[in-house]
Amino acid sequence: MTIAVLGLNHKSSRLEFRETVQRTINDIESAYTSLSRAAACEELVLLSTCNRVEAYFATRRFEKTVEEIERYLLSGNADSIQEFRNSCYLFQNENAIRHCFTVAPGLDSMILGEPEILGQMKKAFQKAREKGTLRGPLMRLFEKAFQAAKEVRTGTDIGKGALGTASVSVALAQKVCGSLQEKSILVIGSGGFGEKLITHLVENQCRNITVSSRSAERGQELADRYAIRSVPFSKWAERLEGTDLLISATTQPAMLLSARELSAVMSKRKDRPLCLIDLAVPRTIDPAVSQIRQVHVYNIEDLKGIGYQNLKFRENAMAQAYAIIHARTKTFLMGLQMPDVTALVPKLNRLVKECVYDELWPSLEPLLSSADERKTAEEALRQLERNMAHNLLMRLKTLAADEEKPLAGTLFANLFQDELAQCSMPAALSQYPEHFFESVRKRFHEKLPSLMTVH
Repeated sequence: MTIAVLGLNHKSSRLEFRETVQRTINDIESAYTSLSRAAACEELVLLSTCNRVEAYFATRRFEKTVEEIERYLLSGNADSIQEFRNSCYLFQNENAIRHCFTVAPGLDSMILGEPEILGQMKKAFQKAREKGTLRGPLMRLFEKAFQAAKEVRTGTDIGKGALGTASVSVALAQKVCGSLQEKSILVIGSGGFGEKLITHLVENQCRNITVSSRSAERGQELADRYAIRSVPFSKWAERLEGTDLLISATTQPAMLLSARELSAVMSKRKDRPLCLIDLAVPRTIDPAVSQIRQVHVYNIEDLKGIGYQNLKFRENAMAQAYAIIHARTKTFLMGLQMPDVTALVPKLNRLVKECVYDELWPSLEPLLSSADERKTAEEALRQLERNMAHNLLMRLKTLAADEEKPLAGTLFANLFQDELAQCSMPAALSQYPEHFFESVRKRFHEKLPSLMTVH
């Protein structure tokens, strides 16, 4: 089984190309249905945010699965294949595990340590569970990634005063527009991200905020909570003539404002500048509006500068965070290499019985001169079998629970050597040659590979 991740992010690809890929998986229900049928993956998690599109998967047919996911993301657009391959990253096993652990606490984000990504990963994880595409190693990977993220954020300074996309967006607006306190601000979108934007604006003493949402009830709820105004989604464009700053934070990207529509609005504003910040991917504001006089438009890529400042500020914390990620990655890898103890129990019992009876009984039976001796010997063999199986299983469970357990091959070699040495012959068999028991040990080591095939 290979664990892998195929994706694009703000570091590997240009925004325009990332938009075309994200449009493909905007309908997440269709994406899961299509990929579950076409791809050879046994587990799948799709993660789509403003800065990344990633498919995490577990498969026994790696090349075919990659081919199918790539084909789906490109939606048959053959002209984009080369750019996709030049822009995407594909990590397997240890590198994929490390990448997942790095993304969860925000170490791979444009804004280092930003808290939103963890919530987005948890939502993606929950959606995959609902779709039935999580059940084994990939499920454990995400669960451990969430734990690692918590450890990074509580054990280092990465999470202290961490800037989120919403706060950085407000910082960008302040840099472009100056003080926002008296500016007329229009926020499109009332989801979790839109609410965070409004929160930061209110905290910065902004007094003239209007929110517009596809859900009239949700928009009014935010308006009441933050003492701002709400306008129906069908009428937000009518507010543009008197707006100084528009921030698009909708979670349902679609083109909301064209250059033609905005030109008509600007003709009425008498050279009053307008700042537009489009945080949606795909974008909701036509990039061509940048050609209109007195219009200043920014997108998610323009947050990089502030994100890099945040990176410099947290260099020391990053070293600590990556040390945690490295340790958790190694521990998870060792866990993958350990067999499932529950699945191993019946096979272990069969192997013990086989080795005991195959090795001891043929040599022992000719030495038994009466029915009583035969009965006693049979009971002694059953006792030996039970003792050996119990000792081996208890030791295996202890080792499997050990965070610093050795690799599987070393573990089993030590397990059989140590535990069999401690397992003495029952008293009823002590009169027979010791080499009988030595042959049992030998048979165990010969059959060790077959036991280790259980996963």
